[in-house]
Amino acid sequence: MKGTVEGGTSRSPALHISLFSIGILLEVYYYPALATAVDGLMGGTDGPGSSIGYFRDFYVLPAGIALGLVAAVLLGLAAKRSRSVLHRAAVIVWIVNLIALVTSSVWYFHAIRAASNYRE
Repeated sequence: MKGTVEGGTSRSPALHISLFSIGILLEVYYYPALATAVDGLMGGTDGPGSSIGYFRDFYVLPAGIALGLVAAVLLGLAAKRSRSVLHRAAVIVWIVNLIALVTSSVWYFHAIRAASNYRE
């Protein structure tokens, strides 16, 4: 049967895609708090400012959608290879997601601090 391996276990990427999609939705929704936490871990002390909602809506949301689509295709292709390739692809997708979250947070807070220094 297509989509199964020995022992009848499925290697369908649907579970991985579903969990990743839920993770992205939660990250986008809670981005202001997550970005502030990441900034705090990087040594930041200021708040996110009022433009973080705009940043989330116009940068983080489209990037999350794009990452979700790329991840779905990657996981679908990986599932055709083998279960171990699927699991490795899922780990890679989550690592890329974490890197994107940290990078966008650092970028946002760097831009906010640069703008506030510019006004002084």
